[in-house]
Amino acid sequence: MAEATQAYTTYIPRTNLRQQFQSDSKELVDARLNTAPLSGLNHRLQLVSDQAIAMRVVWSLLRAAFGSILAVAVTWLVTFVLKAWQIRSHIRRLQKAGKPVPPHSLLMGHLLQAKAASEELPRGAHSAYVLSRLATKLGAEALYFDPWPIAHPMLTVTDYRLANQATSHEWTGNVKPPTLSRWHAPISGRGGLNLFTQNGVDWKRDRDIFLPFFNGSNLDATLPAIVAEMLTFRDILRKKSLQKDMVLLEPLTLALMNDIIGRVIFNAELKDQTSGSHHPLSKAMLRQLDLKFPENDIVESLRQLNPLWSLEVWYNGRVLDKQIRAQIEKRATAFQAEKREGNHSASSAMLDCIVADYFYQPRHQQSHRIDEDFMAMLCAQIRLLFFAGYDSTASTINSMCYLIWRHPDVLAKLRAEHDDVFGRNTEACSAKIIENPSILHSLPYTTAVIKEVLRLFPPAAGARQGCKELVLRGNDGTEYPTEGVTVQFNHLAMMRNPATWPRPLEFLPERFLVKPQHELYPPKGAWRVFEIGLRNCIGQSFVMRELRMFLALFAREFDFNECYDEVREANGQAPGKRVTSSHSSTAGPTSSFFSSQFLSASPFILVSASLPTRAGESDVANTGNASSRPETAVSQSFPTILGDQDESLLTHSRFQSSFPFSPRCVRHERLRVTVNYCRGVSGALVMIVPAHDEFLWGLVNSSLCPNTKARSRARRTRGGICIQLGSKLSRYRNLSSDFSQCHLIMEAADDRLIPTATK
Repeated sequence: MAEATQAYTTYIPRTNLRQQFQSDSKELVDARLNTAPLSGLNHRLQLVSDQAIAMRVVWSLLRAAFGSILAVAVTWLVTFVLKAWQIRSHIRRLQKAGKPVPPHSLLMGHLLQAKAASEELPRGAHSAYVLSRLATKLGAEALYFDPWPIAHPMLTVTDYRLANQATSHEWTGNVKPPTLSRWHAPISGRGGLNLFTQNGVDWKRDRDIFLPFFNGSNLDATLPAIVAEMLTFRDILRKKSLQKDMVLLEPLTLALMNDIIGRVIFNAELKDQTSGSHHPLSKAMLRQLDLKFPENDIVESLRQLNPLWSLEVWYNGRVLDKQIRAQIEKRATAFQAEKREGNHSASSAMLDCIVADYFYQPRHQQSHRIDEDFMAMLCAQIRLLFFAGYDSTASTINSMCYLIWRHPDVLAKLRAEHDDVFGRNTEACSAKIIENPSILHSLPYTTAVIKEVLRLFPPAAGARQGCKELVLRGNDGTEYPTEGVTVQFNHLAMMRNPATWPRPLEFLPERFLVKPQHELYPPKGAWRVFEIGLRNCIGQSFVMRELRMFLALFAREFDFNECYDEVREANGQAPGKRVTSSHSSTAGPTSSFFSSQFLSASPFILVSASLPTRAGESDVANTGNASSRPETAVSQSFPTILGDQDESLLTHSRFQSSFPFSPRCVRHERLRVTVNYCRGVSGALVMIVPAHDEFLWGLVNSSLCPNTKARSRARRTRGGICIQLGSKLSRYRNLSSDFSQCHLIMEAADDRLIPTATK
């Protein structure tokens, strides 16, 4: 019997967790290892007991976690309600004191007012329009606006004199609102601390690190990289313009700015323009901006209260930081390698300059890695500069293309100035900029055009922290206390204020060229795109150089046309209000909202006018005035100039009956005749001269075609003479004989016509 019992008895090693659970303290006692013989039934009972104990433990932990979450939620809710009551009560007190406050709700503040104003605008309109409309309805120079919990309550200023009072104040003029960090947190990370939001010694320390990069010599050194990326952009536009289809300009300019930022900041080629996809660094930054800026930012900005949104912003921010850190470490490793080899060469890239300065400091000379605090600061500041350079500059380029090409007189003057400064060979313009960067400062009219574009399309707004001591005083004597609010400078409303700017909605670059006595002359402090005072924009010189360079390289070669009606018709919509860009933060025009997505680029192609037939018999009065046009326009259709990839430069299948005309008339002193010329998309120069002038034909054939092979390619047609100079002689095609004009086509690489064609 003992043996039988032994056969059915099993000794099972087990861990008997005998726990004493105290519901008050929720403490567990140590387990005790116990090995004992159990029967099968006892074993099952013990397992059930252990499972019951485990379930009690889990349930107790869940209760404790729920209690903690509930406590946090209640604390947050109480804080939220108290903060809301504090803010709403403050705005109500201002309203009772007779200050300009739109109709206010204790529950929603001004969110309902903002929503109603935004519904009067196209979807995606910039919030600056909303505030501007609210101020216009009140008829005040400033208004108190309560968008909490989206943002802190603010005093929105629409008059430059009030803004000058704030920026000239000893304390407010130098202090950014602490609550601004919350707005910037998704952009720069690190709690939103960056050069735009920092104050005091932290701001001065970080600004001193980046400031040397923005001096003149460093900026000049970056021009070759910027020119290279803009030439890539030019080649893309040339190809797209030949497709005779609408070009979405905004994605192209954003890719251009991505590549420029990669070269200038990281010394890296991101190749967003040519690769067909975004670099991982660009992709992460674009995703972060999409999270930050919803299409309808008045209503959809409430999503920032959603914890899942915060989690997504945090996660993508880590991805972005990882990409930026990789670039920083790459440049630090390259610097250390060059330093060991003794062949360190100065680089113009911002990151290379900062890394070199860091390792040259005595306390870091023996280091091989950047410490974590400095790395975190670099990531935050670079994210800010990436955002500022990417979004603001790209949207300003789009605004220039929209405005300038809507005003042919401005475009003609712009092109004339570029002819004077750079010469008429547009292909040589980029080389002249690289060779002599200071030439960009010899463009007063171009600078005035850019400033006028920025006046109408300001890319951002200004902000300062109000205080008890500062009370702004309006022109009518109204006092605006600033305690407890952010003083926000609404650049859109401020720089379209009819009390400051005569004819405020007109595009008049001459505002910035006239003398102080002129009615258009802007008052001091009225134009404040980059803000005024110690906290002005650190990169304004760099931005202005970029914009001047863009116009110098593109204004004479392309025409940009708006295509809103075409887009609406394609979508089955009737022509109506313009729309604003939902991706960019730039405010569009008041009179006709626009989107930089709906602009198309086309080559600057000439349709000539009738010209005098004899040397010395010219009756064309315009000698070098690019804005003037010949009186009699030729009615025939002229062929376009195709790219080198096409078998023929001239073909009858690509006639266009209407171009945005902008003939360029110059005086040829040696031949004493007036000729018209322009450049096509491939860079070719078109020169139109009289068809039946034997004297001119002889000079052209002998002096402009010095080699026998070129002369043999110069043929007469029934309508005139067609000569092509350059390397593509085998692609010569006769022109149609429908019109009596003589066309001279010369490759842009051959510059022999340019020196002799003087004003």
